[in-house]
Amino acid sequence: MPDWLHGNRIWLFGGVGGLVVIAIIATIRWLIRRESRTDKPAEAELEIQGEAGQPQFSWIHAVKDPRVGVTRQFRNEGGKVSILLVKTAAAVRVEWHPKGSLSTHDGGWVRFTSNGNEVPLPITFEIHYHAASGEAGKQVFHLTTTWGQPERLE
Repeated sequence: MPDWLHGNRIWLFGGVGGLVVIAIIATIRWLIRRESRTDKPAEAELEIQGEAGQPQFSWIHAVKDPRVGVTRQFRNEGGKVSILLVKTAAAVRVEWHPKGSLSTHDGGWVRFTSNGNEVPLPITFEIHYHAASGEAGKQVFHLTTTWGQPERLE
């Protein structure tokens, strides 16, 4: 082995190894970005999936707390909507978020409280909204248990 190589082999092989690691990381990042771009549906597909711009509520999480009541988290798997309003005829107070607009894949929550008492179930509630087309719409749900999925009635 030549003297210059013997004295500098740590720097030489360490540098080559570092370049290989950097190349591998760059390739992995490129593949991840490429996959994430191909996984997203086109805007036209989103409209078709959204039932002509209607929301599609997917109920994902439930929280029950005697002080706070029953909270159900959701995600909109359908079209973009705005001016959300939640109503119920049950003897409970209802809160929700967001009150403004809800885009595709955005989430929110609905909370039912009953003045420090346990929330009486079942509860039927309505979610009113304005679709991106400007049409007003509503969906009616029936919640029978805290942990069960709200059943869509209309």
